[in-house]
Amino acid sequence: MTTFQKCSSTSDDSAYRIAKMLFGLDRGEFDIVLNKLNERYFEPIAQFAKRLSETRSFLLEAIAREFYAFVQKIEAAPAIPSYEKLLIEKARYGPFLARLMAHQICHWGENLAAQLNEVRKVRAIIDKIADSGGRSALVMSRRAKNFRDKCRSVEARHHIEGAIKMTAVEFDKLVELACERDETACRELGRLSQQLAPHLPDKRGRPISAETCIHLFLLRQLESSGIQCAYTSSIDNAGFTDPVTQATQLASGNGGFSPLCAYKLHKKNLLPPVLRL
Repeated sequence: MTTFQKCSSTSDDSAYRIAKMLFGLDRGEFDIVLNKLNERYFEPIAQFAKRLSETRSFLLEAIAREFYAFVQKIEAAPAIPSYEKLLIEKARYGPFLARLMAHQICHWGENLAAQLNEVRKVRAIIDKIADSGGRSALVMSRRAKNFRDKCRSVEARHHIEGAIKMTAVEFDKLVELACERDETACRELGRLSQQLAPHLPDKRGRPISAETCIHLFLLRQLESSGIQCAYTSSIDNAGFTDPVTQATQLASGNGGFSPLCAYKLHKKNLLPPVLRL
């Protein structure tokens, strides 16, 4: 008899003695109860544990395959030499992480530029509504329709909710009533627009470029690694000489890129903190 069989037999005997003492079962009755418990509970639990183990193994394999495909995709992506070199030398990133972050910084910057320019468009429309105070419901209705048709972006909703004590859904309902020439809604929309306008980016000036926002994210990423950035220019005003600005000039193909706007946005703390990697 093996050690396992001896242990199992000893365990069964102990369980039988306890069952006999508590319930008065003889050996045959105890075996019947034990078999039923085994069929109803122990075997299903063992089968479930086996299936769970197989499922976990399958999921881990699937995750590994997806991660490997992701790594291959990043490695095959076009290089952004100036940003990758900067991140490797300044932030001590490895080549793979440098390429990943270079592409991510460009993606974030392009999205941010689109968002900021969208909100500036919202500001122009809100200003027109705010200036409509005291005019007829017909005038307010036309401007409310203009807002409804052109300002449905997530960015517009975010700024509205952050500036006034009203959700974007409630503001949309107010706009709809104003579109229908509801005089009370028209007056309220004009009042709220006057409150909202100062909290939106200035509509004046040229659109914010993607290069500016990409540079902004680059500054934040470097500072999250403990690297303080500052732009420098040549004595003869021939251009900017700091490596961060030159990296953006090379990456964008715009040798005349100026970092001044990016630094202004950076000082305003426009972005949430970039995650440390």
